[in-house]
Amino acid sequence: MGACGGRHPEDDQGVIATCASIGAISVAPYYSFKAIPGLREIASLRGVYGVTDAYVPSTGYADQRYLAVAVLPLVSIIENYRTGLVHRLTMQNSRVREGLALAGFTTPSHPEGYCRMTVDIHTGRADLLANPDTELYTVSYSLASPAQKVVLTLTDSGGVERYRAEQTSCPAGIGRFGIPYGAIAKRGYTARLLIDSRADKTLKI
Repeated sequence: MGACGGRHPEDDQGVIATCASIGAISVAPYYSFKAIPGLREIASLRGVYGVTDAYVPSTGYADQRYLAVAVLPLVSIIENYRTGLVHRLTMQNSRVREGLALAGFTTPSHPEGYCRMTVDIHTGRADLLANPDTELYTVSYSLASPAQKVVLTLTDSGGVERYRAEQTSCPAGIGRFGIPYGAIAKRGYTARLLIDSRADKTLKI
């Protein structure tokens, strides 16, 4: 999410490349969502078309340019994070699929339970990712095989259950619970995921 001086990576001046911070949604959404609100709060970075190209925290310098080659891909990156549209369209091309197979790429597999939930190494808690389009917090899970019922509960520090939802006839693969913004506070829970009678997973949020 940063940049260095020209061809000298050892000359790291702490420059934050704003497009890299936003574009990282595709590979590191947890950290990207941590960075984006902070960028928006820096008055010198805000311009007619959003945040400008770069910022140096140590000096307060903010570039006033917009680089099209960096900004334009963000539209497709964000849309792919929101809906998976770009990935779906790309994978419809048989040559793309064949090329990926020849290069050794395979569909990722996840252990049964929580997935795509990044745990902060300092707090030991996962952060609920918000979807501004649906106004839902997302909790993702993986199933190794179909399940008759998957139940998610959120319990506060006092042991009181604050949220409960269940899904039935769940296929193998990735599933998601969407929790409305107003249903809970964002932090301070123990999430419990019950998958039929075969799995009982907990996670600090």
